Amino acid sequence: MMQVNETTYNLWNCIGNKTRTEVEDIVRRIKLIVFDVDGVFTDNTTTHIEGPPDFDFKNHTTSTEKTRSYYDGTGVSIIRAIGIRVVLITGSTGESSGMAFDMVSKWNSLPESKPNKKNGWEPVLLCLGKNAEQKTTTIMEWIESMNILPEECAVMGNDIVDVEMMKIAGLSIIPADAAQIMFKIADVYTNKKGGYGAVREIADNFATVRGFDVLSTHV
Repeated sequence: MMQVNETTYNLWNCIGNKTRTEVEDIVRRIKLIVFDVDGVFTDNTTTHIEGPPDFDFKNHTTSTEKTRSYYDGTGVSIIRAIGIRVVLITGSTGESSGMAFDMVSKWNSLPESKPNKKNGWEPVLLCLGKNAEQKTTTIMEWIESMNILPEECAVMGNDIVDVEMMKIAGLSIIPADAAQIMFKIADVYTNKKGGYGAVREIADNFATVRGFDVLSTHV
């Protein structure tokens, strides 16, 4: 067991009614973390890419690009190595959901993931095209199927579409640059911005509180 040391990780930024001690007690019981995608794994922006000047725009569909941090990908691996299930849920569909689909496919193909390794990490789940109400309903269906209580679930989102699903969770988390209104809803916020290591920060904090030595485990 690694000694919990306040100097080894960022402090929990508590903004709700829960104290830091209460937050860490909840963290020790969490079995599932649900993440929104845009604004959590990305900086909540897209870049629209047009063709060259002589391109046939009449028959052209504008493509978009999103960027993410590889620190956050490692954060997901840390969370899975701890033994916590991971779910990504987003309102995006089609081309705009491509990054999320690629991330989850890559994570589930890692050597440490089931079925590549017996007793390996549980697969990351992805659900697309869900609005605010559908996100909440979907999460309730998942936790019931996994025999997990709502208070054993953490949710990380960044805007009002995530409010309802955050209300049912034992711990609600937002990145540092979440919509201002979310600071009235969440229990804690990260020091990092969405798309710039916010997920990794949460993973490192979970690992420290739960006595998981990241350096001794290949992630």
